[in-house]
Amino acid sequence: MNTKRYTNYLLRRIYKLCRDNPLPVTLQKHQWSGWTDWEQIVIDPRKKVLATFIHECLHVLYPDWLEGKVYETEKLMLHNMSNTQFKNLAKILLTLL
Repeated sequence: MNTKRYTNYLLRRIYKLCRDNPLPVTLQKHQWSGWTDWEQIVIDPRKKVLATFIHECLHVLYPDWLEGKVYETEKLMLHNMSNTQFKNLAKILLTLL
């Protein structure tokens, strides 16, 4: 598998989700890093906010994936994203707050 290509594909899916069906994002202290109920995404601001945003978007996009697959995919994406991709995703996150 070409991991950079896979990362690009998943980022395009996240961008499309945020554009076509934006879920409001709330920053709230919580025992978990984040969670979603498919109507909103809640992220603990004391944790890794951008990583958690990716993680929760993957849950929305792939509700049948188990937690371990979501976590591994999040880590793969973080490892392969460019600085520009981080910046673009951060901008999208800011618009949803």
